[in-house]
Amino acid sequence: MKTLSSATIQFEITLQADVDSVWNNLVNQTTKWWSKDFYTNTKTKGFHIEGRIGGKAYEDFGDGEGLIWSEVIGVDAPNSIQMKGLLAPEFGGPAISYISINLKSNGSETVFKFSDTLFGALGEATADQIESGWKMIYGEAFKNYIESK
Repeated sequence: MKTLSSATIQFEITLQADVDSVWNNLVNQTTKWWSKDFYTNTKTKGFHIEGRIGGKAYEDFGDGEGLIWSEVIGVDAPNSIQMKGLLAPEFGGPAISYISINLKSNGSETVFKFSDTLFGALGEATADQIESGWKMIYGEAFKNYIESK
């Protein structure tokens, strides 16, 4: 049985690219670097993060179908984006997720700070699984894509 709880996942990575390039790839090239291992449906054609207020982070199945992961609730390009999402029971919820991505220029590098705070009925292993997933998506797939350019 699940009980109400919260969890916060935080990590930081340094990317070998300037902040404008990191931002552009984060919000305009998402499908190119988002790991297909995290698609929730075999019909998924791509993953998008819309870098504007009210935008969505979503899987596109085509023909008007898909799955919204979160809604963009804050943007300060190219410095930060905040998103609010719902975690369905089939993915370890039900819970609400607040994601914050902050980018800080450090010369030719960018410090990428990620935070996801979850509130709700979380399974015991949910936070660990989500943390592992985010680190694979941003710390591996995104980092590798950015640094291979």
